[in-house]
Amino acid sequence: MVHIEKSMNLLLGMLFLAGILLISYSFFYGVAIIFLFLMVLYFYNRNKHLIITISACLIGFAFYRYFALMLETVSVNKEVQIILNRFSLLFVIGSLLVVSHFYKHPFRYHHKPEWNNKIFFPFIWRGFHSLKVSTFLPVAILINTLVFLPFIIRQGGAYILEVAALAFFFSFINASLEELLWRGYLLSHFKEPAGDTYALIFTSIGFGLQHISIGIPLIPSILFSFGGVFLAGVVMRSNSIYPAMIWHIVLNLGMVFSGFILK
Repeated sequence: MVHIEKSMNLLLGMLFLAGILLISYSFFYGVAIIFLFLMVLYFYNRNKHLIITISACLIGFAFYRYFALMLETVSVNKEVQIILNRFSLLFVIGSLLVVSHFYKHPFRYHHKPEWNNKIFFPFIWRGFHSLKVSTFLPVAILINTLVFLPFIIRQGGAYILEVAALAFFFSFINASLEELLWRGYLLSHFKEPAGDTYALIFTSIGFGLQHISIGIPLIPSILFSFGGVFLAGVVMRSNSIYPAMIWHIVLNLGMVFSGFILK
């Protein structure tokens, strides 16, 4: 029975990733995946928590993707389009809020960070080296800043001033909503029925793949999944989304100022 449940969780996780991928590339086939989930929900009596969570997420993601497609037909400048696209993540969060209300599945990890907890390398919970979250966060931010710095310098001071407003609005909105969605809700609700490792892997890959929907190619989106692993690890080890949110904001600032967002 345990083996069957693990196999079912694996299948649900794969369907979840397939749904994110298909909705990003093809709205029609993505909606077909949603109907498949709803059929599974109707006939399968076990692990409804995970099925309901994934179904709600994909339904919200379909609305998010539809809004993005409609936004492409509207004549607005690139900066406004980017901000509106990020705000449209509220479609996914709203769908999960409905589930939270009716099924008592609350958003979690809204606690004061436990800064003294340790994050291990290379496997988050174990490894040959560890750092307190309070040390890991500034080190990670410093490393990311140094990586982005040559690209930022190449853009020049005029470009930085030109995109400064977009950088701060985009970074705060995007990081806050993505962390609320992927770590504040999905991470904990994948973890509850299937465990830490399952939650970390599937939400991190999903986090990476959803960037395809905003025009980022597949390979860079997959690489974003590795960043998602560490963001999720920081949330799990600190028991809070706020350290990851701070780190995410800095990453987004680097992406805008380096020219990665506005090409």
